[in-house]
Amino acid sequence: MPALAQLWDLATGAEITTLAAHVGRTNAVALFAADGALTAVTAGDDGVVAIWRPLEGVLLVRACQRAPGGEELGRVLTAKLAPIR
Repeated sequence: MPALAQLWDLATGAEITTLAAHVGRTNAVALFAADGALTAVTAGDDGVVAIWRPLEGVLLVRACQRAPGGEELGRVLTAKLAPIR
């Protein structure tokens, strides 16, 4: 069963979207808005970092944290988005 990341409008209390983000717990969600587009990143116990266009429900990138030998390193606890300059 996927762990869900729910995004809410704080002004209205309405749910904006739900993302089926991870297997196991979703540990972090970060949001960034630029040029009229909202981007979200989620991080989970499954070692995955996912980048989304949450208003469209589109998964852009799904990356798994791995050691140089290829083995998975485990859960990701934090997530952050910043503009590229």
